[in-house]
Amino acid sequence: MADKNTDVVSFDKRDYDRLRTTVESVAKSTQDALWNAEGYSIGPDLHAQPAQATWEIAAKVGSSANKLATQVRTYTDTLCAKTLPDFSESVGKAAEILQNTDNTATDNSKS
Repeated sequence: MADKNTDVVSFDKRDYDRLRTTVESVAKSTQDALWNAEGYSIGPDLHAQPAQATWEIAAKVGSSANKLATQVRTYTDTLCAKTLPDFSESVGKAAEILQNTDNTATDNSKS
């Protein structure tokens, strides 16, 4: 956090740890949200209509729901398995760097 009376930005490891905990919690709760209590999930196997629907409108609804569910699952899996863990790891590395540089940095933007 920046001190209003000086040009020094101080580092608080607890803030970084809280951020990492929040990011990890978001990843878990997002992944959990794709499943319901009965074990059904949002993914490529989700069908809004029977796969063999012959009524054109029903077939289109079913096909569109399947495509949307597949897309939601793909993006969510990427978010939870790659993006959020990478972000959390980067925050951890930043915290380590700040901790190793005596927890302070000079803000030269005013000079």
